[in-house]
Amino acid sequence: MSRRLRNPEFAGWLLLGGAIAVAAALVFWLERDGTYAFDELPWVEIGGLSPLEQFWHPYGGHLIVVPYYVFRATLELFGNSFTAFSVIQVVGLSAMGALLYVYGRRRVGPILALGPAIVLLFLGGSYPVLLEPLIGIQFLAALVPGLAAIVVLEREDLPGDIAACALLTLSVAGFSQGLIFLAGAVVAVALSPNWKRRVWVLAVPILAYGYWRHYASQFDEPSGIVGSNIPLLLAYFVDALAVFSTAIFGMVGFVGPGPWTLLRLNGFAFNYVAEGVVYLVFELLAVVAAVWALRRRVGAIPRSLWPALAMLAVLFVELGVILIPGRTAAEPRYLYAGVLLVMMVGLELARGVRTTRVSIVVMLALTAAALAGNAARFQDARELLDDYQHHARADMAVIELAGKKGDQAFTPNVEMPGVISGAFQLNSGPWLLVAERYGSPSYSLAQLRAQSDQVRAEADLVAARSLHLWLEPVSSAPASGCRTLTGSAAAAGFELPRGGVVLRPNDYSAVALGRWADGFPIDLGALGGGQAAALAIPTDASGEPWSMRLLGSRGAEICPTG
Repeated sequence: MSRRLRNPEFAGWLLLGGAIAVAAALVFWLERDGTYAFDELPWVEIGGLSPLEQFWHPYGGHLIVVPYYVFRATLELFGNSFTAFSVIQVVGLSAMGALLYVYGRRRVGPILALGPAIVLLFLGGSYPVLLEPLIGIQFLAALVPGLAAIVVLEREDLPGDIAACALLTLSVAGFSQGLIFLAGAVVAVALSPNWKRRVWVLAVPILAYGYWRHYASQFDEPSGIVGSNIPLLLAYFVDALAVFSTAIFGMVGFVGPGPWTLLRLNGFAFNYVAEGVVYLVFELLAVVAAVWALRRRVGAIPRSLWPALAMLAVLFVELGVILIPGRTAAEPRYLYAGVLLVMMVGLELARGVRTTRVSIVVMLALTAAALAGNAARFQDARELLDDYQHHARADMAVIELAGKKGDQAFTPNVEMPGVISGAFQLNSGPWLLVAERYGSPSYSLAQLRAQSDQVRAEADLVAARSLHLWLEPVSSAPASGCRTLTGSAAAAGFELPRGGVVLRPNDYSAVALGRWADGFPIDLGALGGGQAAALAIPTDASGEPWSMRLLGSRGAEICPTG
């Protein structure tokens, strides 16, 4: 065994396997008690409920048919299991680490190639890909087969070409980032000596994607491309290269989104221009130095550098043409592909570096720095997602408790922007069908009551808006069953009768409502003295009463509606 451990090939794979195991355990641990976030909720609804032909419709201008099939299959086999999606995500992340290692070891050997692969496995700065399973699956559906295609294409034999053709087709069907690898494959094939016999490898995915674009045009889906960004792409490239390079070390906040990007988003400022010039000078010097060192080591520039550069350039174009606030290169979901491609170019520029004690120490030092920086980003991500997930699971719970009594068209972040978790995109009607068919990760009533008052207050707001709890003016109160409250009793709060209430304060009163929260977070407006109003309260599955508070009143008449 000791002899095998001294074999760099065996030792490299052994160390990589250990890194993959640790990375997988870390992701599972950080995703514990998690639930869906951001775009993931609509994807669960589409994947779980839509007819299969709808999977081919564009989503935000993208073809993501492979992720949809994965979502449907997972829901059908395992129900609404966050863990099942996490397992698929971790398999994809592990495959990416292994594929980058294979790519790198052909350039710098089995030991030095460990550094980039390990960084990619622990890239906390791109937490949506690593810690949000459905978003991770969406990106990995393009990245895993795309990178695999580039790796097998280098074999330059028929089995490799057949595999590359299939993998490229799968990649472009996974997400638009598959086009990055298709561009790399085009350059790789064009530069190969027998390129005429290999054109078919490219023809199949190009024609397939072209046919889909023609098919998708009937849906009038906006592409997201901002035409006025195109003249500014070269400036955007400078920023994006700086962003992705610093993201390797988890430090994108120092440069992101980049000064010349801010010229586009915020308007002209001399500081932005000057800082962009500084970035450009340092990047040019770094590139010139790297190319000079490469040529000294290996002579002519290897042709494998050009596919890597082409892929990085296409990624810059893809991101540059959609540049708007929230879609800069510094967005965490874009960092994964950016870091991957920057490291692939870096591996090409490092080709021929010998494995010595000095080079191993340098690789270990850089890897340790990257792990330290990204560890902080993992912590930030866990705190952000943990807070979001408590709110989301509570909001799911109250919408499910409202059931058919609630508004089936209610979407919290659309109708309550700035009040509830801003990325909570659940659509009530479809979500109820998903929960009925596949189960739900929502809180039980006991879990809901155990949440912080902030979470319970938001749940009250979501429930009230879903059930359309608001005051309606009425001409008179019911003739029986009424009671009179003193001003202090009305201000302290009182339990409402089931079904609803008619109230008539003696003078001007501010009306507030609550249920699970400690206070009364729902503002129902105000009533003038002697003005009667009714509040209808549909009976939901919880059966728990609502409470009301009247501020400013010296007393009120309270009557049940039933």
